Amino acid sequence: MDTLNRIDHFVVLMLENRSFDHLLGFMKAPDYPIDGLQGDESNPADPNDASSPRYTVSDDANYSDPPVDPGHSFNPASMTQMFGLSKEARQKLDWLPDTPPTNSGYVHDYQQRLGGRPEDIMKCFAPERLPVLTTLAREFAICDRWFSSAPGATCPNRRFVHAATSDGYLGGTQKVTSSRTIFELLKKAGRSTAVYYHDVPQSLTMLSVMAHAPFNPIDRLSRDLEKGTLPHYSFIEPRYFDQRGLRANDQHPSNDVLEGEKLIASLYNAIRQSPLWEKTALIVTYDEAGGTYDHAGSPPTVNPDGRIGEDDDEDGKLIRFRFDRLGFRVPAVVVSPLIPRMTIDSRVHDHTAIAALLEKRFGLPNLTARDKWAGENDLSTLFSLAEPRTDTPLSLAPLAARKTLTVEHAAPLNGLQFELVESAQALVKHDAGLDELRRRAMKASHQGDAVAYLQEVMLRLGVGKESGRE
Repeated sequence: MDTLNRIDHFVVLMLENRSFDHLLGFMKAPDYPIDGLQGDESNPADPNDASSPRYTVSDDANYSDPPVDPGHSFNPASMTQMFGLSKEARQKLDWLPDTPPTNSGYVHDYQQRLGGRPEDIMKCFAPERLPVLTTLAREFAICDRWFSSAPGATCPNRRFVHAATSDGYLGGTQKVTSSRTIFELLKKAGRSTAVYYHDVPQSLTMLSVMAHAPFNPIDRLSRDLEKGTLPHYSFIEPRYFDQRGLRANDQHPSNDVLEGEKLIASLYNAIRQSPLWEKTALIVTYDEAGGTYDHAGSPPTVNPDGRIGEDDDEDGKLIRFRFDRLGFRVPAVVVSPLIPRMTIDSRVHDHTAIAALLEKRFGLPNLTARDKWAGENDLSTLFSLAEPRTDTPLSLAPLAARKTLTVEHAAPLNGLQFELVESAQALVKHDAGLDELRRRAMKASHQGDAVAYLQEVMLRLGVGKESGRE
């Protein structure tokens, strides 16, 4: 019997904007030979000046680092970080370069364009600071060549995890898409799905997700696990905003990384202690690197659907992209009692590996050429044990919480939060009452006002109360 067929439930938690090296690079050790950090990796202040000072990686990142949200647009941020191009060099290009990325422009982009301290963008975490994520990596499988599906921002990469394409979208003004998604394929095959969300589900911008999956508050997840009614596929959305006395737990810079550790631990513990543990696989990954440092250059891939992407910088310079190169490397761990301890998977993956795994397990067709490509090295080989392990941790705990920080209703919006407000408008056009609420939220640029607007949009869409199975 194929051991993958022992898995009936797949749970995916996608967090925000952290690179592999930033969170896990310093886990590299003689007994754990991942593609991590040696400790001497560096970036120049100016990649185009041989005499420029260099800044070396360090393992002293704090939970709120980097303090300035790094750039993570396709153009200019990813272009600069990947290739170390000066503004003048970028202005001469019409397409993403064909040459392998050098990853030499992180400091230049962070310091020159955003005004951040250069040493801050090279800070990475000591493993003991992230005991939950690092324990899962050692106890189960780590994928040390998992890249975001496209260079650039959150929303295109989250589209890829659902639809194996971004429809040519690279970021900028938010759009709603009706592309087929893995939720649609699963529903047509008679399989159950759900999105579990904390405050605002970003996947509402995917009309196929709305049409084919219930949106359930995160509190419902523990009940579904306890009752044995967990769907075949569950996608978990973190809390993106500070609100109602709770801090965002998506780990988006500079949100508190410790809050994300708590979320990962609570999810693992709920699955581990449920009657479904032996039949469930958990995947924890990140939508994109968010401009945090990583040494691994992104490899080539296949265009999913023939579309060409375009993005212009602040000066209006347009760069085109064939979606034939992956984005930046991100953390990814796969958890199941059918996976041997300390499994290291160094094959190239991107977010469409999730769709490819579901397609193989449930006999589904491919969505695009990208998940077909991902299926050539699919994750099913990780589930190699004939019998479930009995030595897996019964529970995990993050480091002791620090003194509770005040949740600021008036905290300014980060880039993702602004995009979520922007995208919601496309879902409720011509609603005068919501238009006024949105204008107030955007003018104030406060998280409290933004959440009020977004949750009102959700209510108009019928999201905000439990839906689906009982």
